[in-house]
Amino acid sequence: MAVINNTCGEATYSYMVTGMDAEFMDVGDVHDARFSDREVVTPIKHIQGVTAEGEACEFFLHTYPTVEFRESYASDQPIIFTVIVAIAFSFTGLFFLFYVRIVQRRQAKVMATAARTNAIVTSLFPSNVRDRIMKDAEDAVNDKETRDLVPFLPGMGEAPKTKLKTFLDDENPGTEDQLVMFKTKPIADLFPETTVMFADLVGFTAWSYVYDC
Repeated sequence: MAVINNTCGEATYSYMVTGMDAEFMDVGDVHDARFSDREVVTPIKHIQGVTAEGEACEFFLHTYPTVEFRESYASDQPIIFTVIVAIAFSFTGLFFLFYVRIVQRRQAKVMATAARTNAIVTSLFPSNVRDRIMKDAEDAVNDKETRDLVPFLPGMGEAPKTKLKTFLDDENPGTEDQLVMFKTKPIADLFPETTVMFADLVGFTAWSYVYDC
């Protein structure tokens, strides 16, 4: 809504402006009072008038929005997008909470298993022997991880029963990797006239089954 008035005391005119078209509405200011706080006043510089006393007067253009103008921009899209984003964030948050819960439970199981293992080893061996066993086990794990990176090198990547069968073959005493059991460090500081053996033959069950057949 465009309202033109002046300081000359002349009549005020109201127009409905839609795009490039202006429609005369009525004499006087007929804009919607609900939009008075949205008023924009623009001086019309190229139009000047003169009062009856010969004084110059100015013309002003007052513009106001209308109900139709407001409704053309009214939309539920912001609310819809906000709801979608909120749902997406909520789903993502729940997924991460679920994932963290699973990881925590897995870590708790690993720690419980490690604690039981440590308790068993501690009850069976003195502390210095236990520490050496743990260190040898850690070195063995690190060595296995290194060998797994190159599984096609000679002596690596073979099945346990194949390693045992090759090791027991007199004609082929085995590779250096297969004879590693003879290179382990003793875990006892002093063993006069004593024999203590803890042995685990990897793949023995499968090997014995093959030779029994």
